[in-house]
Amino acid sequence: MVNYKIFRINDRKIYGSASNGHITFELDNKVDFKDWTYGEISFVNRHPCNSFQVGNYVEIDLDYTRTELSNQILGNVDAIRKVSSSSSTNIITTRGSSSDIVISSGAVSAMNSPNAMSLARRMSEMVDATGKEYEFKIEDPSSKLNYSLICRK
Repeated sequence: MVNYKIFRINDRKIYGSASNGHITFELDNKVDFKDWTYGEISFVNRHPCNSFQVGNYVEIDLDYTRTELSNQILGNVDAIRKVSSSSSTNIITTRGSSSDIVISSGAVSAMNSPNAMSLARRMSEMVDATGKEYEFKIEDPSSKLNYSLICRK
């Protein structure tokens, strides 16, 4: 299984031409590389990387980055994918035994919300489907509250 971690893009810089350049993303957390742990990552300037914007949430394949040097321009664009955009009011990050999943939801503003049961059912479905234990981290930027829930069966 692939080991993905979720990051927010804080800055984006394009170097060189569209056909022969690369994009460097400054991230909200550090990426593990073969030689270093670093808060930036560079990919060749092609799809999907050239569509990612500041504020987007992306997940990066850490199994891949751990085989590459931190100063390299990475060519495997399948190692990064967009999971959410800055327009989401809440980001729910779940951490299972080997992967991260992001659920974007503008509906969950607090755990005492009427939508809490809907969220609980979704969590239960994910555990049933995978057989894994999940930790759900919920950030509510409007209220500045953070929640951490563990779901297991």
